[in-house]
Amino acid sequence: MNGRTITILATVLVAACAAPERGGLLPKSYDGALVVTPSPAVFAETRVGCVRSLDLELVNTSADLRVRVTNASLSDPSFSLGQMLPLVLDPGAHRAVDLHFTPDAPGVRSASVALATDEGRLYPLELPVRAEARPRAKGEPTAAIEPLDLVLVLDVSTTMNEIAPLRAAAEAAWAFVEARGADVRFGLTTFENDVRVHRDGAFLDHEAFFQELDSQLVPGSWLPDPTQPRQLMNFDYPENALDALARSAEEFAFRPDARRYALLVTDDTFLEPPAVFSDGTPALHGFGETSRALTDHGIRLFSIHAPLRGSGLSSSRDGQPSLVSATGGAWFEISDVDHGELDLDQLLLDLITGRTCS
Repeated sequence: MNGRTITILATVLVAACAAPERGGLLPKSYDGALVVTPSPAVFAETRVGCVRSLDLELVNTSADLRVRVTNASLSDPSFSLGQMLPLVLDPGAHRAVDLHFTPDAPGVRSASVALATDEGRLYPLELPVRAEARPRAKGEPTAAIEPLDLVLVLDVSTTMNEIAPLRAAAEAAWAFVEARGADVRFGLTTFENDVRVHRDGAFLDHEAFFQELDSQLVPGSWLPDPTQPRQLMNFDYPENALDALARSAEEFAFRPDARRYALLVTDDTFLEPPAVFSDGTPALHGFGETSRALTDHGIRLFSIHAPLRGSGLSSSRDGQPSLVSATGGAWFEISDVDHGELDLDQLLLDLITGRTCS
């Protein structure tokens, strides 16, 4: 090989390492227009068995180029994204994306999310992620129980097989509260298309609570009663969770010195104004209004729902944080109830004693 050949080969190698769109050497890390915050993404401490969500904000900092996020890879299966890809960001646009943490074992997790774009870069954007999982709480606590006002906000449409085990868990929760003499009050809101804030927002004693709940169920099976007039008029799948939550926040007389929790259980999506449900019931509260109602009244939302129908509940909606995130709550997969992987007795006990997902 002569000197001229060596020179040509060296020139070719340098050219091959150049980034044609920048005219220089390829970067050793992502240097495109996409920015993600917060970075690093740090989750609050989470108990095993819970699902915690963190809102990420994706920003296209370019003034004239669109950015298409084509793929995401996560180094730890405990983390997942709540949005489907690809997604496109116009110049200057913002987009909220939800990152979920579902720990299956205690310990500290350090991971990363790699977001690939169509900007022609060699490297994806790497977002560091950190989280810590604590062991699942078991058994009865010995510490004092702080006062609690807890409203159960229940979808009682006929697909809700989860109401039967929830009713049994509520019985166990009442027995625990009464045995301990704990300062805990229970309220009830049920919904399909229409919303019922039972007993006009009064917190109920044991007898009244189950009278109200059982009025919606078939005795013995404790499944939602298909002969109810509200069932017979329900012809669509979205249910009115937003009005149920907003009215619960506004109509219950929560105590200023008590913890304020709402437990939502639903398997469906919701509608926003000016939509009208199949029985003619109008949707009255929008997503933002419902979020403000919960946060203004200091209510933490704990939700059991299907992840794919979690838009607004556990995942952001129109750039706004999810209701669970906005209120500092947590959420759980409703399929885990059906599979026996979510112990509702223990969940209610955790809410009562303050041993929630944190």
